[in-house]
Amino acid sequence: MDGSGEIGSSGCQKKSGIELDSYRWVIIAIFAAYCGTNFFLFMQFTIIANITERYYNVNSFLADSTGLVFMGCYIVFFIPVGHFIEKNNLKQTAVISTALTAFGNFLKLFAVSPDKFHLIIISQAICGIGQVFMISIPSKVACTWFGAEEVSIACAIGVMGCQIGLALGCIVPTLLVPDSTNMEEVAEGFSDVFGVDNVVSITMLILVILFFRSKPECPPSHSQASRLKGDQEMGYSEAFKSLMQNRDYKLILITFGMSFAVWNCLGIIVNEMFLHYYPADGKYLGILVLSGIIAGGIFGTILFGYILDKTHAFKKVSNVVLILTLVAWVCLVVSFHVGSLLMTSLTIPVSGFFFGSIMVIAFEYATEMTYPVSEAFSASLLNAAIYVFAIIDVLVVECIFKTVGFTAGQTVLGIFLSIAAACSFLISTDYKRVDANLLNDIKSNYGSVVDKLP
Repeated sequence: MDGSGEIGSSGCQKKSGIELDSYRWVIIAIFAAYCGTNFFLFMQFTIIANITERYYNVNSFLADSTGLVFMGCYIVFFIPVGHFIEKNNLKQTAVISTALTAFGNFLKLFAVSPDKFHLIIISQAICGIGQVFMISIPSKVACTWFGAEEVSIACAIGVMGCQIGLALGCIVPTLLVPDSTNMEEVAEGFSDVFGVDNVVSITMLILVILFFRSKPECPPSHSQASRLKGDQEMGYSEAFKSLMQNRDYKLILITFGMSFAVWNCLGIIVNEMFLHYYPADGKYLGILVLSGIIAGGIFGTILFGYILDKTHAFKKVSNVVLILTLVAWVCLVVSFHVGSLLMTSLTIPVSGFFFGSIMVIAFEYATEMTYPVSEAFSASLLNAAIYVFAIIDVLVVECIFKTVGFTAGQTVLGIFLSIAAACSFLISTDYKRVDANLLNDIKSNYGSVVDKLP
């Protein structure tokens, strides 16, 4: 192993050249943890938007911007970062990502004062750039380290790390930052949150530098072995052209872009929407959002990742999950209008179970339909589509909330989810990665007999 954490392929002793490295579980655990460290920051200010607005003396749009800046950074930087990821190894990508997160958090230590909100935005933007490096590679990490029957569950663990970070980012600020008119108490709360940010992000940077590796000695699957041989290597412009000519992939961009964008949008507007219906119960919001994210980010993600690994039924799973996501959203909206906090408390985790599971399905479905295009290319463009839709959702819904009302805004989000569910039925079942692994397995077992077939 060299200084960068790279392991050469010369150490592979397996006759078939295919072998699973037990260290893969350490890699995916570190990856999930450092993703969570960054996603912890995404809703850190919006989950307590009313406190953020009052303490920093900003309007609701600027408070929303603390989350929107992550989306904007991704849209601006995903192409150059995607190019960097393909030209460099996973260890370098991980180090840069965690270093940017740590530096962004360090700047927050100087942003406790109420007149330093601009520094909050700058620090969030730096962390947002760090996020670009990490959310483009869950499928790439999974395919590089895990076997053909494990990639979906491995990708699910990576996505789960993001969701756990989101969940903690909802609960920690609500516990540490008091909803008080005493500005000194609020300042102390923000100072504590920023201290947690720094301790965790610096710890993750050290762990990545010491223990993260780029690849195993032997490829874990036949599809990965073919890619390492250079048989299917594809440049960035060529990959982009291939993706844009792929009908199924374009449908995936629309389907999962629109559906998961609603989940991202909710992360920005949830404080405003919840307090509109339950103005005296804001103290419960962090716990409720936490339950929703855990339901989807842990249980849903792992469950559907396991199902995809065992069945490869990407289309059927997508159809079911997206329809149930729409149903769950309708139930959540009804609970708001009924004014039952108990009903809302039950529907939020149910909604989160399906919403939070969408991402792992999207990553794996995109990889299947676009193989042998690199996972980093397909995932980065998919993430960009999600964030573009999410920004549109936030701006449109916030405008509707203020001019028409909350019911109209919730209806618009329901329409977006309906369109996404309908589009999922138009995607084909041409699973290219599954077919590649199956063909190579047959060749490994029957040798040259396959080559003589007509």
